[in-house]
Amino acid sequence: DMRASGVDLADALIHGIQTAGSDVIDLEMCTTPMLYFSVPAKNADLGFMVTASHNPSQYNGCKICGKDAVPISYESGLSDVEKLMQNSAPTGALSGRRVTADITERYYSALLSKCHHNRIKPLTIAIDGGNGTIGRFIPQLFSRLPARLVPLYFTPDGTFPNHEANPLKKNNMVD
Repeated sequence: DMRASGVDLADALIHGIQTAGSDVIDLEMCTTPMLYFSVPAKNADLGFMVTASHNPSQYNGCKICGKDAVPISYESGLSDVEKLMQNSAPTGALSGRRVTADITERYYSALLSKCHHNRIKPLTIAIDGGNGTIGRFIPQLFSRLPARLVPLYFTPDGTFPNHEANPLKKNNMVD
């Protein structure tokens, strides 16, 4: 997450997972769809995304998914995680490994393999990245398509200097 709290929250989450004895594949800053793609692609048991999505800058949290990127809610397994956490005491020792992985190229290839991008007529497309994480990835993807991109607010900035990232608010869609 590109919010000021994003890196610290991710580091604390990763530290806790490692302390519990599990390995972590750190995708670093990526999009939620990239995480959902990565969980089965990396044969992971769980996926955690530190994000507050389209909420204002003072918020942050995480999305959790299980094997095959199935979202986990309180009703579908998060309550079990809560019970495990309440009944276990971390040792303090980092027994799990942390490796970083860049899934970007594999993700783009998978996306492009699902469309007939060679049949797309040239387009001019304006995209408002809302200073979110997506701005880091859209230019690279669209460079492979017959499209001229008009980028708006593509620099990730968790203070959202131009407008909130919430596309459901009409005033955020003006630009």
